[in-house]
Amino acid sequence: MKNLVKVLGIIAVIAIVGLAVGCSVDPDDATRIQITDIPEVFEGKYAIVVVLEDSKEDSKWLGATKVGKKITGGVSDANPLFEVDMENETFKDLVIVKKGYVALFIQDSEKLGEDLGDLYKGITVSLVNLGEGTIPIKASEFTPDISKYTSSSNTPVAEEKVASFKGTYKASYKSAGTVAADDTIETINLTDVEKFIISDAKSSAPGTVVDKLEFKIESWDYADTPSTYATDYPNAFKFKGRITSSTTGYYGTNSQTGKGIVATDIKADGSGTECLMYLYFSNTGKVIRTPFSKVGGTENKDVVMYWTATTSYPNPPLRVYTKQ
Repeated sequence: MKNLVKVLGIIAVIAIVGLAVGCSVDPDDATRIQITDIPEVFEGKYAIVVVLEDSKEDSKWLGATKVGKKITGGVSDANPLFEVDMENETFKDLVIVKKGYVALFIQDSEKLGEDLGDLYKGITVSLVNLGEGTIPIKASEFTPDISKYTSSSNTPVAEEKVASFKGTYKASYKSAGTVAADDTIETINLTDVEKFIISDAKSSAPGTVVDKLEFKIESWDYADTPSTYATDYPNAFKFKGRITSSTTGYYGTNSQTGKGIVATDIKADGSGTECLMYLYFSNTGKVIRTPFSKVGGTENKDVVMYWTATTSYPNPPLRVYTKQ
């Protein structure tokens, strides 16, 4: 479901217009949704649910709750579903829903209306079998992953924020530290927030990869940009995970990218040594980075990378990657 904000907006309007009271379904038989295993950070907040026919935008509504139910001990009270009259923007009778995608909203108030302040919004990853009476659904069945919400504020977790910077970034540089024209392209692929891929290719043969490293990202955290770059690159993040493959140009004694990382730290199944890197994004489609560090060692958060200096190329530029 790509547009849960729209769903929440609609249900807010319905709540403001009016609440009809129906009785065609016995209250004991109506479908009641209970959310369990909710992270402690949402204790005392309120859970609201909407059941949809499928996960697409503008899906048919099969039922919705009228009010939020308080979360206590990681569980929201069972909340009955009502039919929704979309045309007249009102709730109708209690309903029994056999199956559907369940959308979950967590907010500060039990009331639906303006200033909802939704703290979490997600949808089950697949159809859920429902039916008569109380149906418990674990919070872990929803996407995005509710366990990654570490603050009961409306500030996105780091992974969500990083998603706005996803893309492919490239930088050109002079190989071997020469003063010749730029002849090598280094590419950062961050089109998936769970992967970091960096590779080198010759400008004269862009399809020929010289060096390549693949990294499985396990977590994202906010960070602070070093003061020298804070104005131009204010969006700072740190990711942790493990290198799953790399050519030797990206690790070892002579590598800036992964200095101190050796072959035994890298495992294809993602069980190698835990490492981290800092990324600093501008607001204009550029990013700079640090080298990799081993977790538990010295974190090179202030060591922003330049190209290699040599006698003939003593003042190499900062490695600035531009979004393509």
